[in-house]
Amino acid sequence: MRCLFRFNSVSVCPALAAFAVAAQLGSPTAALAGEQLDLTWSDCVVAPADADRDGLDDECEFAVAAAFEPEMVFGLEETATERIPFWAARPDGEFTMRIFYALAYRVDAGDPTFGGVSAHEGDSEFIVLRVHYDGNGLWSLVEGYLSAHYGTGCDAGDWFANSEFQYVNSVFGRPLVFSAEGKHANYTDLDRCDSGGCFQDHCSDEFREPLGIEPERDLGLQSTQLIDEHVIDGNSEWFWTDVIFCGWQLSPGADRSECVPVDNSYSRQLISFEMDYGPVTGEAGLCEPCQLDGDCMDGGLCLEGVCGQACEAGSCPELAYCEGEGVGQCLPTAADCTCFLACQERACGDDGCGNSCGTCPSGESCDVTGQCQPAGACVPDCSGRTCGDDGCNGSCGSCNDGETCDASGQCSDSGSGGSGGGNSDSEESGGGCDCQVGRSNAVSGSLLACALLGLAKARRRRRYVTA
Repeated sequence: MRCLFRFNSVSVCPALAAFAVAAQLGSPTAALAGEQLDLTWSDCVVAPADADRDGLDDECEFAVAAAFEPEMVFGLEETATERIPFWAARPDGEFTMRIFYALAYRVDAGDPTFGGVSAHEGDSEFIVLRVHYDGNGLWSLVEGYLSAHYGTGCDAGDWFANSEFQYVNSVFGRPLVFSAEGKHANYTDLDRCDSGGCFQDHCSDEFREPLGIEPERDLGLQSTQLIDEHVIDGNSEWFWTDVIFCGWQLSPGADRSECVPVDNSYSRQLISFEMDYGPVTGEAGLCEPCQLDGDCMDGGLCLEGVCGQACEAGSCPELAYCEGEGVGQCLPTAADCTCFLACQERACGDDGCGNSCGTCPSGESCDVTGQCQPAGACVPDCSGRTCGDDGCNGSCGSCNDGETCDASGQCSDSGSGGSGGGNSDSEESGGGCDCQVGRSNAVSGSLLACALLGLAKARRRRRYVTA
């Protein structure tokens, strides 16, 4: 049994840790650890529809993120619960997923104890969870980071072991997160809240709400950003561009310096918590066959059975275009790829699709093989030929065993096209000695033999005439 968790600074296995936490909570029957999903790790990594290119299936990522989305705990004095949460997920070790929840509150209402002092537009609090697949459809929380005044002098955010959380249903399942009234700092329990934020935070357990993520709010990863700018009522916020978050409260061009007390953007948080994984790449290059996006190298997408290629504007081959501003995808069609591949072995000339594979420098010309040659150089020509000389002391190919190359550059059986009649003709026929030069690979010895035989026959004819 592999142990992955710690309880009171002692390493324990998931089942044992579940009993320990259940005993601590006074509920021995609550020892079922994690969330039971109709989903295995294999479901997540085999044949994925993977928009963010991290090797995990998109539906799997959302299913796990939704199963573990925190349930937020508020007090009755909380007046600023409106939020538009976004999320991102990636692999994080063997059978483990890291999930980033951007809480994205519209406003920070300030400290209610002091009449709302320190209120500001937008509140960029966040939660990071690490979730492990334990087998048989069971997933469990490993640990989580809760932001609390992130980046300020009163920053109380930290990583917490699974045993330090309270849970909605089963232990190590969906966690409860206690939100400080007005300020939205996040805590594992009431006591930790009341002592956090420079002792100014206060939490109550008077009503609860699921965080409320949606599948279409997947931010993707730094390497493959699915959402950066998001617009509400004409006002924009950004998640990957380094811009202070203002909760969609400011009109375009407005000064953002008063939104958050520190220079704090979701982009910096996402990168600091390592949401920059990938992309997972395969080995197939541009225009090479593929079945899945993961088959393509360097972030390429599988399109019509062939790979596209990650690109920057203007960097695509002639027959592909770059989709998107900045970094995008070279997107050739399957037909374009036929032409593109024809030019992989050619430096010039026609690609067979009416396009050019390139032009030669001044003083050179394109030969029939699509290579540039110096002007006046012998140009090989194998048009209509499968064997024999190419005209420049090169070869157009060779024949199989038992075949010979004829004068037209075609391979034929060695026995075809001979005299076919033995020596049945008159002696004037040469008596079966075929001396046609070039018809076969006859050597000089054979020619000499034919000549001597012919001379002997001629002498015999002269004797017959004078007899």
